[in-house]
Amino acid sequence: MGKVQVMQERKVITYADFWRTSEVLLERAQAEPRGSYYLILGSLTFSAFALEAFLNHLGESVFESWSELESINPRAKVNVICEHIGVKPNWGAQPWQIVPEIVGFRNKIAHGKNAMLKFESVVPQDQYEEVRRQFLSADWQKYATEKNAVRVRAALEELFELLHKAAAIENDYLFDHGAQIGSGRAVRE
Repeated sequence: MGKVQVMQERKVITYADFWRTSEVLLERAQAEPRGSYYLILGSLTFSAFALEAFLNHLGESVFESWSELESINPRAKVNVICEHIGVKPNWGAQPWQIVPEIVGFRNKIAHGKNAMLKFESVVPQDQYEEVRRQFLSADWQKYATEKNAVRVRAALEELFELLHKAAAIENDYLFDHGAQIGSGRAVRE
């Protein structure tokens, strides 16, 4: 039996994979609300990862020296990229405001720390049981809602489209997962 030498090559477009992960997690959460908190938490986290990977994708596409700039914070990355491609960010409006918001959420997840949560209040006796059963949550846990996940994805998609169009990178398509090529040739023994 003969042998074949196989050669394959694929460019992985990381932000597109993270973006799709965020989408699938949100869709699953919307389809089955029971236990959806964890899917939404994952969706938001992967939305933040997609933003960072997208900025790196654009940065390496428009800067030869991106490896020297890559370690700056995401807001600074946006500013540097925008200055280079001729876009003026408006940090007082969406979709720009989503950047510090989702990055702040991502940082709390990435650098997770335990917390002691406390609640104390005087409530009417007929509300006691309801209040007593309320689960205390950290701010990042409260942020993990379907409404926020949908809102974050919409704002990020708008930002991605705006920056991608302005960057005008030849043969680069928004949310493209990359191409793979391969070949094989018979090996003589």
